[in-house]
Amino acid sequence: MKFVVSKDREEILKVISQARIKHSNILWQTQGDQRIIHEIDSFEYDPIREVIRCQIPEMESLDSESMVYLKFNHRNTIFKGNIQIIYKDYAYIQVPEEVKLEELREFPRYVFTPEEQRQIKISIPSLVMDGAREHFDVNLIDLGQGGLGLLLPSEQRNKIFRQEDIRLSQLGNFEFKSEVGMQTIWEVDYNHPKIFGEREYFKKIGFKFVEPLPVKLMTNFIRYEEDQFAHEIGFLGNSQRFKKRMNKEYQTLMSKLSNKKKFFDYFREANMRHDVGMDYLPRHIRTLSLTSCALSRLLGGASKENIQTLTYTALVHDIAYFNNPKLAQIKGREHFEKIKQFLNLSEKELYYRSYHYAFDYATSDIHAPEGAAFLIDELRQYHLAKDKRAFARLGKMSDLAVIFVVAHDLTDYILSHPHWTFYDYLQTYPFLDYGKVFESIFEKLSTARAAA
Repeated sequence: MKFVVSKDREEILKVISQARIKHSNILWQTQGDQRIIHEIDSFEYDPIREVIRCQIPEMESLDSESMVYLKFNHRNTIFKGNIQIIYKDYAYIQVPEEVKLEELREFPRYVFTPEEQRQIKISIPSLVMDGAREHFDVNLIDLGQGGLGLLLPSEQRNKIFRQEDIRLSQLGNFEFKSEVGMQTIWEVDYNHPKIFGEREYFKKIGFKFVEPLPVKLMTNFIRYEEDQFAHEIGFLGNSQRFKKRMNKEYQTLMSKLSNKKKFFDYFREANMRHDVGMDYLPRHIRTLSLTSCALSRLLGGASKENIQTLTYTALVHDIAYFNNPKLAQIKGREHFEKIKQFLNLSEKELYYRSYHYAFDYATSDIHAPEGAAFLIDELRQYHLAKDKRAFARLGKMSDLAVIFVVAHDLTDYILSHPHWTFYDYLQTYPFLDYGKVFESIFEKLSTARAAA
């Protein structure tokens, strides 16, 4: 977390105003060897007297003669000030001349590992021909609107580092016709012989752009780099033979199931419906089937039995919602708590019992793959756990259950982000402290992405 100091009066007043709607604002004083901390119940900014009026419990313990420090939850703002007066239940504190606050990034920044070798082109004036430029393919490790970071071997570094006319000439598939000037601002040593084979010394070098880079160009670059992930989830199943086998299992199960229950007619009718969101459930199941099977393959477990079990579970886990498909868009307990006021009693009961229905269906289905009911029961226990992290860390979930949980999260991410990138998903991966198998999946996903 980076902090900046602001003396901009307008920004200071804006931060104070924003902090009013936040919780967990605190105030403290040092009295003797003790730091006395108070939680601020409420506060208001008085623009006429330019003071902050704070209400805290135990007001009598404040020393009006001592310096007071405040920390607002909004942007982790910290400042010190003087108490002008304590009157009734309020302390009146002078608005500070400066505040320390978390650096605000209004635009995205992308950081890559050296192993990914994200190549871009930069250019410098040619030493051979006047007016010509020499172009270099260089390894990008950091990209923001204001600048970028490169990893350069010694030979490239010596040619580029002290040049006064350095330009970004190509980013992804976008070749610049205009001049995008860059200036060197920092340099650090980097030595990682395992990545590049030979023992060679590298330099990490930071540049700032003479003119800020358009945000859309940056996001388009990320989409270009991750394009193979956005359509067929190629990072998970780049084998055509694997895809055909998985699709065959999917179609086989669909044909069996669709002849059994009337509510499976929903799938055949889905393409003819035009209601908003009515196609979500088929897309959810289809994507989850692809993703879970492909994750299994990535971890080396794409046996026919695993493909059948995961595909079947993808179909059946939301079976309770086939007559009420909007409920399939509930992403979890937290989401449910936020929107349950908009659901009727039957819909809420359906949500609570969804995995019970799936389990009952799987145990009574003669076509269910062996192990499907057991997997759904594991998912039911995970679904019902109040603390899913603690439940997962018990280490009792099978690898298939972990795969399915991660695949379900990735599926929700894909369907809620039309222009999703694999880079962005890895930045939000929520299971890093859920246990070894969850961490192993993250490492495999990161490796697959870096190798793409």
